[in-house]
Amino acid sequence: MTPLELQLFTFLAFVLLGMAIGFLFDLLRLWRRLAHPRPLTAHLGDAVFASMAGVLILSGLLLVNWLQLRAFVLLGLAAGCGLYLWLAAPWVERLVVRLLVVSVRAAWFVGRRASAAGRRAAAVAAPVWRRARRPLARLRSLRRRAQEGRRGLAAILRRLRGFLC
Repeated sequence: MTPLELQLFTFLAFVLLGMAIGFLFDLLRLWRRLAHPRPLTAHLGDAVFASMAGVLILSGLLLVNWLQLRAFVLLGLAAGCGLYLWLAAPWVERLVVRLLVVSVRAAWFVGRRASAAGRRAAAVAAPVWRRARRPLARLRSLRRRAQEGRRGLAAILRRLRGFLC
């Protein structure tokens, strides 16, 4: 039988691994919202996410638990992913969108001030900036709705359902 301390360490390691998988899912969700991919591209993005998550889980099982799949390992993955999506996802999403907006604005600024090559970069950045503004308005409305109905599990579920649809 495995000692309790080792089981606790394994559980906490897989909670962290579940949070990492939640972050990958958050990046996939933001990419889908900003890029509006075609069905084939969306399926390829799902396949890339699934393969990355599988590699993370298998490497975690190999490094931490000697490839022993136990119930508390699955509970740790689910708990970590749920904790990330519940607690950290809104802030990380805002941070990633702000970083994207800042990088697009910087490219826009450089493009307007630079030579013909910079003008071409501004021509590339303009449609990206237009697409990046759309989710910002949606995030603001979601934040307002979340602040109005902050209390209760129903408000959290409504917010998650709005992100997934």
